[in-house]
Amino acid sequence: MNASLPTALRPTDTHRAKLASDIGGSVIELPKCVLSFQESGDQNVWDWANNEAMNNGKPLVDWEGAPMFAELAVVNILKADGWQAYWSECYGGTTVFLDRMPNLPKGTKSAKLKQFGIAIDRSKIELIEGIRKNCNTSNHSCLDVIAWKNEQTIFVEMKNNGRGKSGRKARDDLTKPQLRFIDSAIRMGLTIDRFLVAEWQFSPS
Repeated sequence: MNASLPTALRPTDTHRAKLASDIGGSVIELPKCVLSFQESGDQNVWDWANNEAMNNGKPLVDWEGAPMFAELAVVNILKADGWQAYWSECYGGTTVFLDRMPNLPKGTKSAKLKQFGIAIDRSKIELIEGIRKNCNTSNHSCLDVIAWKNEQTIFVEMKNNGRGKSGRKARDDLTKPQLRFIDSAIRMGLTIDRFLVAEWQFSPS
């Protein structure tokens, strides 16, 4: 599968992750690529993106002149290569699929994201639901990006290896719910190459 990915997303390394003790505590090595993005010149251009209570002050990258989250930049990289790709934003047991930045006023509750949600292929919803049901515990998690092309479906998790909007060093790693999601998917028969960790940072100015 790796050879069919866009050049920018082809793995060059692996990301070692230790599964939680309740799912065996073993170490897995996930394919990893490394990305650099230019920082958007206007970090406040999107009201919703500037609402730190909703998204922990996620910084905006510049993608072909447009400000957006890194997750959506990867969505665009995949779409340009013929994949169907969506950012999966999970909150409160709900998952909304997006392929563009939602422009919501400051103070808007996360539930309002539903109006921007896109109805994706039903078989992909069933895949995600099946993975969640197969988890050892209740789990409403998913990875950041789901994409498919022909018969291949992949999940991409974005990890900021640089700094956050506040300028502080980002501390970003796979969470226990994400690890449970990956473990569940593997136990269902998905192979390691169906997952990708995209580690990103801002390009030096």
